Amino acid sequence: MGQVYIFSIGFIVRAQVNYYREHNPSIMTTSSMLKLAEHLSSSPTNLAVTYQALQVSIISFSNFLGRLVSGPASDLLHKKFKLNKLYVIVCSLMFLTVGQITLLFSNTLDYLSITSFLIGLSYGSIYGTMPSIIADTFGSNNFATTWALMGTGPIGIFLVLSDYFGTVYDYNSEWSYLGDVKLRMCLKGKDCYWDVFAVNTAGCLVLFVGYMWLILSTKQTPSTELQKPLTSLPNATGSGAFVEPITYQVLGASSNLLNIKLPKSSILNIRYSNSEQKIIAMNGHITSMYTELARSAENNLIFQRCFNQSEPMSLLMAMNAQNSNFAVINNNTNKLKWIVKRSTLFAWSGPSIKPISSKSSINLIQMEGEGNFVLSCPGQIMQLDLKNDESLQVNSKSIIGYTITNNNKITDSIEELNDNIRSVVDIDIPKPSFQLKFNWIKKSLGKYIALPQLPKLSITEDPTFKYIFNAISTISKTIKSSINYLKAKFIGSKKTGYFVELKGPKTIFLTNAVNIEDKILTNEELKKLLS
Repeated sequence: MGQVYIFSIGFIVRAQVNYYREHNPSIMTTSSMLKLAEHLSSSPTNLAVTYQALQVSIISFSNFLGRLVSGPASDLLHKKFKLNKLYVIVCSLMFLTVGQITLLFSNTLDYLSITSFLIGLSYGSIYGTMPSIIADTFGSNNFATTWALMGTGPIGIFLVLSDYFGTVYDYNSEWSYLGDVKLRMCLKGKDCYWDVFAVNTAGCLVLFVGYMWLILSTKQTPSTELQKPLTSLPNATGSGAFVEPITYQVLGASSNLLNIKLPKSSILNIRYSNSEQKIIAMNGHITSMYTELARSAENNLIFQRCFNQSEPMSLLMAMNAQNSNFAVINNNTNKLKWIVKRSTLFAWSGPSIKPISSKSSINLIQMEGEGNFVLSCPGQIMQLDLKNDESLQVNSKSIIGYTITNNNKITDSIEELNDNIRSVVDIDIPKPSFQLKFNWIKKSLGKYIALPQLPKLSITEDPTFKYIFNAISTISKTIKSSINYLKAKFIGSKKTGYFVELKGPKTIFLTNAVNIEDKILTNEELKKLLS
């Protein structure tokens, strides 16, 4: 409503100035506003332009004042007097209505400044208070979208009223002379736009009634209810989220079914996808479960958080992939952590259990905290327990999870996988040194060329040489670590013919769904394997 006046102020001022010129100026004004505008204008033809600038300045100042005052006013009403913040909007509508009524019953330029002040104050107050009302009503999660819709929603009404203003203004205009120039202008004053602001005033009254109905229909909590003292403490019902834990039961001869028992008020985190797993059967009403899609901020892990609200239920689940099985891990202590492959993590629940990842490897997740979690992958899942000082070389693709101590970090555990990567042949056949590979060249040249005998030289240790040697050694270790990382990144995770060494004490979960790639061995390698 206020935007129609703000965007049409130029035409309104010109209509009032034209009407002012057609009548006795002494009758039309009694204040110094018009005299100030006449003093600022360099010629009579610039009077409308100067007065337009004056009205724009008044609107800008009152708009700023409204935004400045509306915030403290809404907080004062809401916190001290326990009133609805919508009362600020109602007061702003009253200012807007009074300002537009002055346009309907006044042909005096003095009152135009009062109209600009009231409408600008109302416009600023509404836009200063409405964001907090929207945040309180709809929440802050989608505030930007909601406020954008609220701000751009009335543009259709504004376009209709602006078009109506132009139609009415043109209808009341006529050809007239401004000096020696013949122009089409409106000389009727308030009658040039009376119909438009009559509709605007009616709209303000409708909004006033609507906001008052909204305030009165909204139930407020009585202040006396908040001030009542407690006469007795409430009794605990024992229906919290983790009073009775979620249980997982692996079924089937090959552990290919998982039965999830959900007590009342339990919370289940599950990486559910119709393309990977499915629900075979259920006991209970699935409509009583509230689910939401969540994303872990630490590792960008997308999963579903399920809240069982009303009654216990059971879910029987299976993987879509053939020969896929489940394994349940109970982590009842905070001293033990698990490193699992990201793709094998199926579900987890518990008071404090949560998945954590590292930037150095996006394929591994650390599970820490008290609770239970489920792993799922193709093939049979086996559990191995390594004692202290025991080690095991396993295929990198067969590892789905293993334990670490509480002192270990996920970065240290990833380095354990990156080191000592070997191939199948490397385990049984030691690699020949770099020098031995070129011995045949030395033997061939020795038959024809007699190499001169070099005299023995005495070597003294130079501090500079020692410093350079240490620097080269450090660089060599850095290069070796980088190579190990690249081998783990591009070889260990994509090829199946490579092994890593794990040292105890440790519990390891392995899968046999690994296909070793065929490799043609040389004659020398076959002789060494058979000897």
